[in-house]
Amino acid sequence: NEKLTRLLFSLGLSANYTGFHCIVSAVEIAACDPQSLTMVTKRLYPQIAKQRATNWKAVERNIRSAIDIIWKRNPLGLQQLSSCQMDTKPATAQFISFLTFYLQFDELKSTPNRQTFYGAGGSAFDAYEKHNLLTGSVPRKLAVFA
Repeated sequence: NEKLTRLLFSLGLSANYTGFHCIVSAVEIAACDPQSLTMVTKRLYPQIAKQRATNWKAVERNIRSAIDIIWKRNPLGLQQLSSCQMDTKPATAQFISFLTFYLQFDELKSTPNRQTFYGAGGSAFDAYEKHNLLTGSVPRKLAVFA
């Protein structure tokens, strides 16, 4: 995923880290199967571990290390993407959830009818919050960022 790769590079994480590739896989899986975010250790990490011929604990550790690098190198960039103040680095599932939803909303934003969904000058998270107000739904893992 080219957008995700560019986003991770802009946050300060390069492809020479194993966590980089684990994050890319996690976001791709979560985009196709959002339920995987509710059971990361039972569902998401084992899928990535199988792809990378390792175990789920190594996957989680590599993602956590990548988040540490991003938090040390570019905490402001991470906060700008999340549209909220963060006093501590996000947990692995929160980070994957955040990236997944950010990229999905970025795709919506680039559609021709984006004004209808986003309104003039609205951000992805503004639209997400408006949607949640209308529907009353907030995914548990993303509630911290909403």
